[in-house]
Amino acid sequence: MGSWDISKVTDTAAMFNGASAFNNGGSDSITNWNTSNLVIANDMFRKAASFNQPIGSWDMKKVQFLVRFLSDATSFNQSLAAWRLDSLVILPGKPLSGAAALAAILLPCSS
Repeated sequence: MGSWDISKVTDTAAMFNGASAFNNGGSDSITNWNTSNLVIANDMFRKAASFNQPIGSWDMKKVQFLVRFLSDATSFNQSLAAWRLDSLVILPGKPLSGAAALAAILLPCSS
């Protein structure tokens, strides 16, 4: 998956929703995905209980919708502090609820 060209993808809603065993084969290759055109990421990793990859370097500046992005991704404990959510329109639905491995909310405030 790390070799996928998603540079023109605007909608990843529910892409891995419910994929409880998904962790990209343990590889961090999706870290380098070019997400610069991503607008809708609702439910992307929702209920992906095993998912725990370093996606904090993703370009999230154009993302407008992030509803339940990591909801119930119980293994996720990576920092998202570097994300700039400049275009965020809506963030309801507790995007990180159930991500029990998070010691603290590591999602930045949008400016």
